[in-house]
Amino acid sequence: MLADRLKHPIFGYEGVPHSMYEAQTSWHKDELIVLLDICIKNNIVVFSDEIHCDLVYAPHTHTVFAGIDDKAKDITISAFGVGKPTMG
Repeated sequence: MLADRLKHPIFGYEGVPHSMYEAQTSWHKDELIVLLDICIKNNIVVFSDEIHCDLVYAPHTHTVFAGIDDKAKDITISAFGVGKPTMG
């Protein structure tokens, strides 16, 4: 269980698993809130890879982990990237 695995680390990672790209889905906000609660209870700092946050197709949406609330912002390091222009 995820909660058991996260009891001892001081650093966690949250990103979109490869299988979610294949399924064209992402974490739902309610799932992220559960993850946030686990991380807070276990004193975990979250590294959230948001580099592909704009590559979500309708009807799915993406929630930036640090944007959930102030508690999430306080324990999250977010990574974003700048896209390359298309060469024509």
